[in-house]
Amino acid sequence: MWGGLHDDLPELVHNNEKKKSMCSVVEVCHVPTGEWVQKPTTGDPPLGVWGYAAAVIRNEIFFFGGYCGHDQCYHNSLYSFNVDTFNWKELSPTSSHYGPMMKTGSSMIAIKVKDEDYLVVIGGGGSSSNNNPPQPGAQYSDRRCNEIHLYRLKTGKWTSPTVTGDRPPPINSFTLTSITTTTAILFGGYDVDEWSNDVYVFEFTDTSVKCTKFSNPGGSVQWPKERSSHSSVLINCSSGPHLLVVGGFPTSDCWLLNINKMEWKELTNIPDSVTDRMYPSLSVWNETQTTHWIIEFGGMRDGSLISDTRFIEIISSTGDFVVQSVLDINEYQKRRIQDAVGKWMEEGSVDLTVTRLCDLIRLLLHLNIITELEDEPKGHYFIPYVLPSYIEPVSIKETNAKPLLIVWREEESEEILPVPTGLFPLTIVHLLNQKEYVTKISPSAPGYYKFRDAMSLKIMITSKHSFHLINRYTHIEVYFTGPTRRCPLVRKLLTTAINNSSDAMHLKRNYVNAFACPYNESCYCIVNEDDCTVCGKSSDISSDYSTWFDDAQDILDKKPKLTDLHRLFDSSAGDYMIIGAALKVKVDDLPPTPGTATNNLLIVFKRWIESNKGVSWRNALRVCKDYPDKFGRVMADVDKFLESDRACKEYLLVN
Repeated sequence: MWGGLHDDLPELVHNNEKKKSMCSVVEVCHVPTGEWVQKPTTGDPPLGVWGYAAAVIRNEIFFFGGYCGHDQCYHNSLYSFNVDTFNWKELSPTSSHYGPMMKTGSSMIAIKVKDEDYLVVIGGGGSSSNNNPPQPGAQYSDRRCNEIHLYRLKTGKWTSPTVTGDRPPPINSFTLTSITTTTAILFGGYDVDEWSNDVYVFEFTDTSVKCTKFSNPGGSVQWPKERSSHSSVLINCSSGPHLLVVGGFPTSDCWLLNINKMEWKELTNIPDSVTDRMYPSLSVWNETQTTHWIIEFGGMRDGSLISDTRFIEIISSTGDFVVQSVLDINEYQKRRIQDAVGKWMEEGSVDLTVTRLCDLIRLLLHLNIITELEDEPKGHYFIPYVLPSYIEPVSIKETNAKPLLIVWREEESEEILPVPTGLFPLTIVHLLNQKEYVTKISPSAPGYYKFRDAMSLKIMITSKHSFHLINRYTHIEVYFTGPTRRCPLVRKLLTTAINNSSDAMHLKRNYVNAFACPYNESCYCIVNEDDCTVCGKSSDISSDYSTWFDDAQDILDKKPKLTDLHRLFDSSAGDYMIIGAALKVKVDDLPPTPGTATNNLLIVFKRWIESNKGVSWRNALRVCKDYPDKFGRVMADVDKFLESDRACKEYLLVN
């Protein structure tokens, strides 16, 4: 990408070192990764820096005309830019003696006739004075024209073809898009004194052009509104060529034209961030025969320049087009690396020519495939996927609660399914990365496991506890060594981690909670179901198992008593204003006079309890966690209290 209107471009300057320096770089987007890089060029760039027309022939981009940026300085020069050497070459200088009108807002395409390359320039507008002699047969009105010129690359000469059919009126700010090597399509623009929504199809030879006009037939036929300053690209698919039209003025929408049938269809599920633009740059990358990426950059909205990039993924199949996704550049880059990671995980290799290592690591972190550990040096990552599998039998010593089983099964047939491949290590990283409770890998010691399919973790709830997860491949076993009243919390954390992992892998959440059947090893007692899966016997769940589902057991969700809060926080009574602000209660009316801190703290907690908004031990502890330097001691006291028999009796054993 080159040139264009931008804020730093020198104003009212024909040419100087700053302008030349700014125009001697191009921006290159590496489409497979979505990465933009700026590269220097050699040679002298064009002076028509914005509003120019451009076309591509093999490894060369051709630039015609454009506005210089000062007074009425328009150009009709023609330059080529070699994308291999990054070198500019002037093919035809700006002149008021020959060639097309000096203008902006025209369009240019490349055609090939009898194995020769030509450029075609149509329409545009410029100054009414100091311009070229009129082209025979062309019209000029209100500084606009409907000139049609051919440039023969072999001879370097401009020629005027014979024009037949429905020649467009003087027009600018339209789009002209190649269909084949000898045909093109024009849509929209501003002609004379109004916007247009007409379509023109051009058929070229080396000496002539036939123009055919298609207008809105009215009635119930879908047809886009009049516009100019929009952008268009051609999408080729099995059902034929289609023209995609995006944005413009005075309307902002997106339309698709089946050129062979001359039938329009509005694409309605594209956000305003894409369609509400004038003069955007639009390109298409056909990744496959059915997957088309539309890359949109820049433009103008409400008089302000736009500098973001959007990627629109369109899927064409069975003659229809579906907008699959609309991504900003960060989302697109993550998507591209995610696709590379998926291929890597499936095939065992990743192409680092399209995926930089730092981007790959960033995405692996984002996808919870790897994680950084607090106790490890920076740059060291924990990757459970590369750990060995357990060989010796894995067994856990007796715990207070019987192990919970996570079982996958077909929704309709209820057939038991194996644990989805790759889900277990992904779930481990999700557990390590969750922020609510600090979770770490257990130390290497007897009774603790660190395999890709068996993992022991330490979790800090109010004190440290261990829980173990074992992938038996027919199910996942979950053991928790802490108090049984913490089992529901552990189950919730695990459920969230499995759900997030399933969503990341595009899997159904078709798993259920179960326990081992006492009568048959291959049978499961599914929670909330009457009979076991195989033996058919009653699946009554004993208290050893039901503790996993007694959500009332979580003391952190209980409402604290005023006396307990006051007693535990009294050592930090001087910080009552911080506590009150954190709990979102009014404190500015409490007098900061000596000797009133304890009473003010009592008032703060009383107001919090009476507000009945988020009143729980969990939120009281969150205040301590948010201000560890001030309330570290208080947090330790609260943790110790909540683990005590006294707290259990006060908050868990009451009716």
